[in-house]
Amino acid sequence: MENSSMRYELENMVVEYGMKISKGLFDFHVYKLKDYLIPYVLENFSTCRNAEEVFTEEFTKSNIINSAIYYIRENDSVYSFGAIGDFLLALYSFYQVLINHKFPQNKLYNEKSFSVHKDEIKTIIINNKIKFLKEPDSNRPLREEFAGVIIQTLDDIKDTPLSSKIRVAIKLLLIYGFKFNMLCKFKWENFDSEKRLFKVTYQEQPYREYKLDLPYNLYLDLKSLQTSLKEFNKNDYIFVNSNDNLMTASDFSPFYDKAKEKTIITLCLDKKEEVEICTKSIIKFAVINMIKSDMSRTHHN
Repeated sequence: MENSSMRYELENMVVEYGMKISKGLFDFHVYKLKDYLIPYVLENFSTCRNAEEVFTEEFTKSNIINSAIYYIRENDSVYSFGAIGDFLLALYSFYQVLINHKFPQNKLYNEKSFSVHKDEIKTIIINNKIKFLKEPDSNRPLREEFAGVIIQTLDDIKDTPLSSKIRVAIKLLLIYGFKFNMLCKFKWENFDSEKRLFKVTYQEQPYREYKLDLPYNLYLDLKSLQTSLKEFNKNDYIFVNSNDNLMTASDFSPFYDKAKEKTIITLCLDKKEEVEICTKSIIKFAVINMIKSDMSRTHHN
């Protein structure tokens, strides 16, 4: 027989956790806890009096593994081994944000990572034929909550000629999803500072020009970058590095490393979890958001 009072207590804990995290994390984590962790706890700790007894005395490393397997087995929407890491990330965040503060005597308090169990869980799923899963996409889109931290990181970096260009470039990628090789070939003639527009011509349609209204903050960043140059020509490339060569992926790597560190700290993420922040993931994120926006407008029309 289900312990209804413990269900009520667990559900309230998940609500409390949800109020302490960002919207992006809420959408990504809360349903995993509500729909899968809570049923797992109720099924496996039915003799416990309350949540404090579960998490202080009973929930151990083996339950990290078993609750992840429960999530994989019971969730019909799971089709990739990447889902293992997603669940472990949600569970670790739940501990870092709520459980460790509410029940500091819990048996997992000193655990620095839940993601170290991914390979063991994968092996169990394969050997026991629990579910057929495919390998995860190596180029997954940037997660929404990461985008917010990237913007914070961009605004926090010290202004230098190179960092100012990186700030503008990544904001353009986040908003418009330009291909990287196209972005790096933008010239100052593309920027209309008087009308606050960014003009784009695609190679496939050289006679068709697209005029993009720039968000005000991005316009200010571009205008500030332009003003900082002692001299420039409209035919000059915007995104050149300190050697006056077109910027490459390696120019962005130090920034991505800082963004990953800040993301892990800001969102209380598992330090062993692979935080995917790179140009490809940012472009995918932008393209998906544009598609969603178009679909929303079509739906409302």
